[in-house]
Amino acid sequence: ALQHKGTDMLMYYDARYISVSSYGGFYDVATREPSCVYYAFKAFGELYALGNEVESKCAKDGIYSVAARSGDKKAIILSNTKEDARIISNIPEDFCAYIIDKDHFLTKAEINPKEFILKENTVVLFKNYSDI
Repeated sequence: ALQHKGTDMLMYYDARYISVSSYGGFYDVATREPSCVYYAFKAFGELYALGNEVESKCAKDGIYSVAARSGDKKAIILSNTKEDARIISNIPEDFCAYIIDKDHFLTKAEINPKEFILKENTVVLFKNYSDI
């Protein structure tokens, strides 16, 4: 949502490996493994590396999207902050999906990008290239 607002800078407050602060969410304090937050930033990094934002729109409340491309490489991130939602899109069927939720950390998934259910508090990265 901030992608098109008057925000000059946005920082994540604390990305230290071990943070006892409530501001640090990149890593699980108990397991020391990267968290969903870490992987959401990693997914956004995929778009950032492509370098060229392209238009993306969502018609449902609580669903956010951002997309980018570089030449033939294309990617889009959808996130859902509300209840489960049925998504109908014009994302090409040859795009691979990578899920981020409490059980999946940028895990490749078999999803038909044309129509699927985007679960509550889930992020999905679709892209037409394989390197992550």
